[in-house]
Amino acid sequence: MSSFTFYNGTIPHATAAMNTLIHLFDQIEAHASRSSTPINTLISARLVEDMFPFPLQVFIASEMALQMAARLQGMEPPTGQPGPDGLKTLEDMRKRVNTVLEFVQSSDSTTILSWSQLQTHR
Repeated sequence: MSSFTFYNGTIPHATAAMNTLIHLFDQIEAHASRSSTPINTLISARLVEDMFPFPLQVFIASEMALQMAARLQGMEPPTGQPGPDGLKTLEDMRKRVNTVLEFVQSSDSTTILSWSQLQTHR
């Protein structure tokens, strides 16, 4: 039986979250195609009035995954990713999520284990 590690408790979940967003993008495109609804109409729709806009939700989820993967390895998060105002189109969102997914998947479990032990045994 393997023991719990910070890597196992974080990176697979961040990866799954980014893959879920990619699946949502695919579903938005498919629905827009089937219903002849403009994609921008779908990504600006809200279920309730006080709901965050979809691009902001994508930004928050991807930023959390990016920062978590970086911090768990003892590094600063990479810069150069668009902020919430830079996510105007579905393609902008897809590009950001794919970039974050690549970064998260490149996380090294040994580095995370070493860094987590260093931080928890101070």
